[in-house]
Amino acid sequence: MAMIDDRPAICDQEPVDAEALFKEAKRRERRRRLGFAGIALLIGTAALIVATIGGGGHSRASRGDASGPRPRPSVSGSRPWSLTAVFKTTLVDTPVALDGTPFAFAITVTGTPGSSSPWGRVSRIDLATGHMTLGPKVSSLSQLFRLGNSIEILLPTNETPNGAAIGPWFLRPVIGQSTSLGGSVALPFPTSSMVLASPQGPTVGHDGVWLGSGSSVYLVNASTGALMLSENLGGVIRNISIDPTGHLLYVVPSPAGIVDELDAETGRVLVQDDLDAGVPSAGVDAVRGGVWFWFRTGNAGGVELLRSSGLKALPPAQGDSRSMATIPTMDGEAMGGIYPTNVGSAVWLTNFSGTSCANPSSGAYLAGTAFHTDGQLFSWSPFAIWSGRVYATAPVTGTVSSEIVSVGVPGVCR
Repeated sequence: MAMIDDRPAICDQEPVDAEALFKEAKRRERRRRLGFAGIALLIGTAALIVATIGGGGHSRASRGDASGPRPRPSVSGSRPWSLTAVFKTTLVDTPVALDGTPFAFAITVTGTPGSSSPWGRVSRIDLATGHMTLGPKVSSLSQLFRLGNSIEILLPTNETPNGAAIGPWFLRPVIGQSTSLGGSVALPFPTSSMVLASPQGPTVGHDGVWLGSGSSVYLVNASTGALMLSENLGGVIRNISIDPTGHLLYVVPSPAGIVDELDAETGRVLVQDDLDAGVPSAGVDAVRGGVWFWFRTGNAGGVELLRSSGLKALPPAQGDSRSMATIPTMDGEAMGGIYPTNVGSAVWLTNFSGTSCANPSSGAYLAGTAFHTDGQLFSWSPFAIWSGRVYATAPVTGTVSSEIVSVGVPGVCR
């Protein structure tokens, strides 16, 4: 069983953690989400951005490596969006929001300098008050995700000093709006590799959840651990996402430019599309009627909205001069690849230039703002909407912490 320390704690702000711990946790998280092949390129890109930001070419680092002051959002011809700091903490990954509540859950890094294997805590963030409640101690390799109307956590038994998972892996629910964890369910498949879940989605059938590990995806009963279906896709699973109806599953196996569309109820592969084979990193975010596919190649990247049941790229809406994936910029030059995130009723498209919200099913531009950061890099990752504001994480200049910020946005983006 995974080690659990159930002593709770309350804090408004967490002090700056040890840099070595945070960088090691983020390194392992990038391996989990982007695949080992893309790590060297991401690190190299970060260095190149810092070196060339004042020159002609702009490149993009991974979000965790970006730094810069909190921006002054601005977009020509409209009122700038207001951005407010909530608090700082040290996160392993982007928080997961619990719909209909002001709460989001995250794994925050804990430990002491020089420790060989940093641990984290399941933490509840109250977006309304800015308070954070620290809960059970878990491996920093664990992953939180939303399954239907609840939050679940995937966690290994332990991890080695060099950050490799030690199986077997377990699935545990977060109980209600607390930080307490329910009973463990052992996963019924080989667990020498990392285990991935769709960040959000409904159950499939009765308590079914799709998980990826190694070169296969598995449909597991979340309550009993029973294996319901499995499918070998022939490449290491890098990213998975299930559509809001629970009928379609999208998977990015190696090489990263391939996207598989599966029938979520039978496990049958419906379409395999070689969109940009060989790119160092790629991912998917499923929406009703389609899936957003993003990829990185070199210092750039792109995003496409693909129709379900065929994976054909959706063209921009007719007569829409500001087509899919438009992001406002301060100087007309976009910086880095675009990352889509489905939050609330919109898909958020983000790069170093700014952010915009788009219709998730058509890709039509709704609203956006540019980031004015005085020549410094800034990136953010939206994760929740509460009381008319979007909440996101952003790196804090000169520290190992992330800052949770809230942004007042137009009603069309909520």
